[in-house]
Amino acid sequence: MSLEHAILGFLNYEPMTGYELKKMIDVSINHFWPAVQSQIYKTLFRMEADGWLSVETISQETRPPRKVYTITLKGQNEFLGWLETPQPHSET
Repeated sequence: MSLEHAILGFLNYEPMTGYELKKMIDVSINHFWPAVQSQIYKTLFRMEADGWLSVETISQETRPPRKVYTITLKGQNEFLGWLETPQPHSET
């Protein structure tokens, strides 16, 4: 599993901010796939550049703007392709 595919999986349910994604990761996959906030934002930037995500910037009066990320059709195709790809079994 890659962080990119984990993010695509979360965003396949609903659009989220980077902060919301971090909270979801912390309460779900963090015990086997830890990710720090800076790593998540770098990954989101790269995924947007690859066309897997779109971003909407929402202004807030007293706080910095929020960036809400949404999975694109290209991102959905990548995620579904990853799900359908057999993964090698680990020898542990």
